[in-house]
Amino acid sequence: MSQPQSAVPGEGKDHRVILGVSRRLRFRIYLWSAVAFVVGFLVWALVYLQPQRWYKYTDQVAFEQVGRDVKLGFVLWDEAEPVDSGFSREEEVGQPVISSDGARMIHVSGEADGNANLFLRLWDGTHWGEARAMRALNSSFHETAPALSGDGELLYFASDRPGGRGGYDLWVAKWDGAEYAWPLPLTGRVNTAFDEIDPAPSPDSLVLYFASNRPRPEAGKTVTVTGVLENVEELKSDYDLYSADLASETPFDLIVERRLSMLYSLREGALADPEVMRKLGGSTNSESAVDKGLAYLARTQETNGRWDIRKHGGQGGHDVAATAFALLAFYGRG
Repeated sequence: MSQPQSAVPGEGKDHRVILGVSRRLRFRIYLWSAVAFVVGFLVWALVYLQPQRWYKYTDQVAFEQVGRDVKLGFVLWDEAEPVDSGFSREEEVGQPVISSDGARMIHVSGEADGNANLFLRLWDGTHWGEARAMRALNSSFHETAPALSGDGELLYFASDRPGGRGGYDLWVAKWDGAEYAWPLPLTGRVNTAFDEIDPAPSPDSLVLYFASNRPRPEAGKTVTVTGVLENVEELKSDYDLYSADLASETPFDLIVERRLSMLYSLREGALADPEVMRKLGGSTNSESAVDKGLAYLARTQETNGRWDIRKHGGQGGHDVAATAFALLAFYGRG
């Protein structure tokens, strides 16, 4: 008689064979096939699903290509071509910088001739306008390395003109609605008797980066260079990157010397050298004439501080204007 099958699950064994393969062997085949599939998928993913295979470069308008099919440089930049809009091939244009709104360009010209100056161009919507010499900033010395603040209101540049701390110093000028004017040197927090060049304000105008060849301080020591006046050339080192934090005060208040102090320094220091005076357009004769004119104004000043123009052949009722011009003459003399 045949034996009855057990009603308890798991009791007994399944000896069914399919195509000569037992149930246990089939389970092993299923398991190892799954493992092989997972391992194969991971290998494929590591090899194929790499960023350069599926990243896309696009201008959101007309261009879109996966990274593996292009060379990165040709995606970001077209081949360089001369800018003909508003420029002639004969012009020397160097170190251009453009305001964040794209309306103004500052560049350097004349460096090859031994007198680098700053020039301003305005964008009219289609072309850059004619180069305008920035007469309020340029001198017979070098003005170079222009840099604009994030809002375009302040123009920083480097110059070896008198009035700074010595060598190349950083200067700043403010946009007055028509041009950049009133150039003033940065204070001793930035400028030294060594060379400070290549200003680069941060986009938020809170930090000013620049290069300087001032001596490097030794470890654990602090070097004060603002007062060093002798043996400057011997103490110069390679240029290093420096920064001045402007976060606590407004930039113009922080970096600008008092105007009267600067003018006094220029007159009594720089103009004591006849060669420097000549480069600035003056001479000993012109300085003598200025002194005589100021002496005359001092003699004719009223006891209450004003100038009475009627007493000296002028038309009455214009004392305010006369006083203003007289004070301006003293202010300009420093």
